[in-house]
Amino acid sequence: MSNGAEIKTELEVRAENPGKRKYPDGLAFQQGAYSNGTPVEVVQWIEVESADKSGAKMLSLARHLVQVARKQAPVLCKKLPNTPVVVYRGDMIDLAGRPIDHKLRITAAISRHIGADLPVYFQKISFKNNAYHVDEVTNELVTIRPLDLGDPELRLGSTAFFPDRNGTFTNTSVDRKGRFWTLKVYKHADRFRWEIWTKPEAGEGRPEECAGFMIENLEDGFRVAMRTWRADFYGSSY
Repeated sequence: MSNGAEIKTELEVRAENPGKRKYPDGLAFQQGAYSNGTPVEVVQWIEVESADKSGAKMLSLARHLVQVARKQAPVLCKKLPNTPVVVYRGDMIDLAGRPIDHKLRITAAISRHIGADLPVYFQKISFKNNAYHVDEVTNELVTIRPLDLGDPELRLGSTAFFPDRNGTFTNTSVDRKGRFWTLKVYKHADRFRWEIWTKPEAGEGRPEECAGFMIENLEDGFRVAMRTWRADFYGSSY
């Protein structure tokens, strides 16, 4: 606000924009740098990370950061969010007393779900005391990169694909329009089959687009599925 930004809290955003599926923890907007003589309004979609997100919650966070970065988020308060921002405390610890590195954890988790680089601003807040008087706010632009499928040391079976109760390994990915896709790899006879399913919303399981192939090695199945999805479906107009 001291820099001229207008702030909308989540409660204000909800009150002014009823019926939306997802709301940010806050909006901040102000005039930014000029581009080709035209003023650019920076509209920050703010997510405050104060919990140890995982699973569906982390996937939802990834999806909305992708949509904001691609300028495909919903219009809120007559503004189109165009800058994803994650705000977090720098002094948080887990139940075992160990420090929580929110930036590292979120970056690593989101990299499992995306098919191209994703720019995100991380703002770390430090407090002076238990009264939450702010000591310092640091701002860092981080480019979250998708998993490097060319890295021979990368093990997708422990970083990106996880087995369900039926023994099928799955990974849910987010395309450039914020849509969900589910990649599946499972044992079929003496080989492994991989499939790519559309999954427009989390929790839906009806395949609308599917590709399959037989392969001998489980880890190779993970890599082929991810490579194919990135090449054929990440940027598709499907």
